Amino acid sequence: MKGLILAAGRGTRLGALTADRSKAMVPLAGRPLISYPLEKLQQVEINDIGLVVSSNEQELREGLADYSGRCSFTFIRQEQPLGLAHAVNCAKDFTAGEDFVLLFCDNIFSETLHGALAEWERLRAEHGDCALIHTIEMPDPRACGVAVLGEDYFVTELEEKPQQPKSNLAVVGIDFFTPKIYEAISHIGPSARGEYEITDAISELIRMGCPVKALPLRGWWYDTGTPDDLKRAEAAVLTHAGQPG
Repeated sequence: MKGLILAAGRGTRLGALTADRSKAMVPLAGRPLISYPLEKLQQVEINDIGLVVSSNEQELREGLADYSGRCSFTFIRQEQPLGLAHAVNCAKDFTAGEDFVLLFCDNIFSETLHGALAEWERLRAEHGDCALIHTIEMPDPRACGVAVLGEDYFVTELEEKPQQPKSNLAVVGIDFFTPKIYEAISHIGPSARGEYEITDAISELIRMGCPVKALPLRGWWYDTGTPDDLKRAEAAVLTHAGQPG
C-alpha cells in the first residue's frame, strides 16, 4: 500500500503565515504541518509516499530532506488547482494499480491509522473494490463534505458543503482507495465552484456498486485552514505530547 498526501495548496486563508512559504511548511509546535500526516503513515510502515505539489515542489524537496532516509518520496505536479479529485487523479501513475491512503497536509488528528488499516484489509477481503472514509460529528458541518450512513456504517449519500446537511457527520481527509477511484473520477465533472470534488468521486464509486464504509474518527481532528484553527490544533498537539504514551 502507498501513501498520498495532497500538499499543493498555498494556504491563502492563513494570511502572513504563508507569505514566504506554502501551507504544507507552516510550522505547528515546531514542525511543518506536513510532518504530521507523514508521521501517521510511518507509524503503519507506509513509507512509499506520493506528494501532490504545485509551485512549492522545490520548497518541499528542501524542507523534507531530513525525512528522505525514512521515506521514499515521489513529487507529483498538479499544474492547476482544479480540486481534490483532480489532485488525486494526478497520482494515477504513482499508485500504479496499488491501493493507497489519502491524507491532506493540513489535517491534524490524534488517532493512529492502525485500526483503519486493519478494517481496510477486512473490507478488501470481503468486498474487493471498495473505499473506506472517516467521519466526525460536528454541530454544523456545512463547511465540509457530509455523509449519510446506512446499515453497518456504509455510506448511502455524500454531499459537498450542503446548506442543509442531512446528517451531522463531516467527512475528514483520511481515505483508503483502490485504483477503482480513478474510474470514478473519470465519470465526474466539475462542481458549481469549478472543481472536481473528491466527494463526487466517492459518490460515483457508490453508484458503480463499490461499498464505501465510514469509520468514526476518535480523538481530535483539526483542519488548519485559518490562523485560529492553527492555534487550536497547536494547543491540542502540545497537550497530547504531554500525555503518557
